[in-house]
Amino acid sequence: MAASLTVTGSTSQNGWPASPRGSDIGIVTLALRLRNGAKTVQVAEKAADAFREIIEWWDANVEPVETLGGYNYREIRGYEGSGTISNHGSGTAIDINATRHPLGATGTVSSATAVQIIAKAASLGLKWGGAYRGRKDPMHFEVVLSPTTDMIRKTATNYWWVTFIAGAAIAGAVIYRHRFRS
Repeated sequence: MAASLTVTGSTSQNGWPASPRGSDIGIVTLALRLRNGAKTVQVAEKAADAFREIIEWWDANVEPVETLGGYNYREIRGYEGSGTISNHGSGTAIDINATRHPLGATGTVSSATAVQIIAKAASLGLKWGGAYRGRKDPMHFEVVLSPTTDMIRKTATNYWWVTFIAGAAIAGAVIYRHRFRS
């Protein structure tokens, strides 16, 4: 690591405290029981419930979770030398099934599944890297709330409404396109 990355009081890209020593910033280990067996991942304690929920949801609704990545104090990949610490450096980012959904890939999930992933992540205060405007990162989820915000675990009812509204919007666009543009 570059010396500039070990400065006390540094923050990751999303403004959360970052440190090469996880114990300094409240990194905890999540222990998960998933379809492919037990897995662990290190994350920021304040984001642990949201990450647990997105991982378990992915395992049940997208595909079995094979690999997980979490806390890793480093610069953003592809921007080495910038001094910008990755959100992994604060434990506020995870990667799920990196080999199936590599950095820069597109179309690794269907568009219908992508809508569900985006809605679920948003309901938990997370952003999915597959929805980035520029370089896609479909393995990646990161916290979008400030470090002073309490991470709130959303209820199934809240998620249902987000999914319903997103689904209705897509269905409406498809019907409109079919009826009036064909």
